[in-house]
Amino acid sequence: MYELTAFLCGHFHRDKDVTPGQLPQEQWECVALDDAKTLMLKRMFYVEFVDFFSDRCTIMKRAVGADLQLPFRDNLYGYHVDELMMYQMPLGMTLFSIRISMHVADLNEVTAVLSSLRMIDYYRDEIHQPFIDAALMPVKKVYDTIVDHPEKAISALVENGNKLRLFQVVNEKPMEGEPQVAEYENKDLLLYQLGSVARVTTGIDDYSPSDAYLQKVLEESRISIFLNWQALALMDTFTILATNAPAWLVENWTECYFRLIYIHSLFSKCYLFRLNKQLRGVMTVHRSALARFLAAIGTKESEIYLLIREFKLFDQQCRFHKISYNFMPLEIVSAIDRGLCISEELEQLDKVIEREKQRRDEANDKMVNTLLFVLSTLTLGSAIWDFSCLLDQMFPYADYLGSSILGYRTVALLVLLALAFVLSRLFRKDVEE
Repeated sequence: MYELTAFLCGHFHRDKDVTPGQLPQEQWECVALDDAKTLMLKRMFYVEFVDFFSDRCTIMKRAVGADLQLPFRDNLYGYHVDELMMYQMPLGMTLFSIRISMHVADLNEVTAVLSSLRMIDYYRDEIHQPFIDAALMPVKKVYDTIVDHPEKAISALVENGNKLRLFQVVNEKPMEGEPQVAEYENKDLLLYQLGSVARVTTGIDDYSPSDAYLQKVLEESRISIFLNWQALALMDTFTILATNAPAWLVENWTECYFRLIYIHSLFSKCYLFRLNKQLRGVMTVHRSALARFLAAIGTKESEIYLLIREFKLFDQQCRFHKISYNFMPLEIVSAIDRGLCISEELEQLDKVIEREKQRRDEANDKMVNTLLFVLSTLTLGSAIWDFSCLLDQMFPYADYLGSSILGYRTVALLVLLALAFVLSRLFRKDVEE
């Protein structure tokens, strides 16, 4: 028998925070870490990482307890929706998770149910309506409350992408009196098929990946430390495949690896992706000279600067160089971050910020040079005037040229011609060099 514990996760950006008392449904309740659990977690994880969840996040829970069935190819596959969790993260990001459990003898039931439920853009009323009513509508009502201009479609619960992300634990537990489970000799292939939520086969067939691709994925994304379990971290799924894992270990995977490590990594991925998208959009918008001037002198901050300042806040309060004193959480977070490509998002963001910094420096240099040119012109005009006045006092223009105005004009013109000649010679010399 195989026991499944899975979490389907979505995300969106909110415009305001709410407490359970402000929600249209009274079934939501706040989840807070008690002192004993906080102390225990701080013995495993760095203090600032635990404080991030206790001080900067609002976590709400809603029990569901619904037994549902999914029609699939003339079969009805049963699954249980346990609970919903809502995570109000910093910087306006909101995540939610739907906990699902199953007990099956054939893992194809697992992949059939999860592959169908996670495809939020392709729901069909006759198949998915019970799941929508039990698991998604409570989340949608919260979404309508905390978003100023909510969209009507259920798919709005996944801001980017067309499917819910998946964290799953598949635990093989042979039990007396239970149906004989299918034999899967190739555990590497089984891990990949579960991670890609594809058809599960007992051997190599036309549905199997090529050997080269399978080895590439396993080398880059697999965690294999102990013989009784291994994990696979992909872009949209994280899968743990275990044999006879005790209940306390499964609880540790769900409470620590999912609710702390995976949720924080998913928050980082969603925020950074959204920020990269916003920055690229803002940088393509043409700004007027007045707007650039106001931004340069600090009277009005540009939207780009506001986004970069928000990223600095994220970098200071939401990113952690290390999160744990123990090696296992560090292995898990490293694999999850590789799977979600968080480092690539940060690299892309650094490039965008560097380009914006260069553009701003060039714009500031141009503005400074323009101001210096104006000031130099005014200074030059004042110097020419003073020089003309000095000559007029020494050699009155009215006596030599018949008119003071003609004298001033003549002297100014000669001085300007002399300056133009000197500058042209200097410029030519620089070009030759």
